[in-house]
Amino acid sequence: GDDLLIALSNCDVFVLATQSVTLSGLDLPNILPSRARIPKERVLQTLSSDVEEALLFGSQRAYAWCLKRLIRAAYEKFALRNNATAYTRDLYFCVELAIEYANVDVRSDLATALLAIVQGPDAVWGALWPAYGAAMCR
Repeated sequence: GDDLLIALSNCDVFVLATQSVTLSGLDLPNILPSRARIPKERVLQTLSSDVEEALLFGSQRAYAWCLKRLIRAAYEKFALRNNATAYTRDLYFCVELAIEYANVDVRSDLATALLAIVQGPDAVWGALWPAYGAAMCR
């Protein structure tokens, strides 16, 4: 376990542990220690600049992308920092895990963001979607 982590120190062991499939040879995903399956904070590091740049496009697709980034950032900020070890790429479960640890005022924003991603910003906010979407993303 640990020797393997040292040997793979230049690789993204999280990606290897969670997203690789063994075709032959070592069953790498299953021999890595469980801590290799805990993601590191990535979205939070560049969140502001990523969102600001995407909002310049002004499309519903760009706003939905920003909301996805915000949900994943909330997962990192609230769930990972509280030692939640579950990992998911599913936005619903990211929201569920983040809500477990988030401040009360953030919880409804996360639920609204998820709804806007699923239904589309215009379906949630109507003609005012650019204003509401921008407010949610800031």
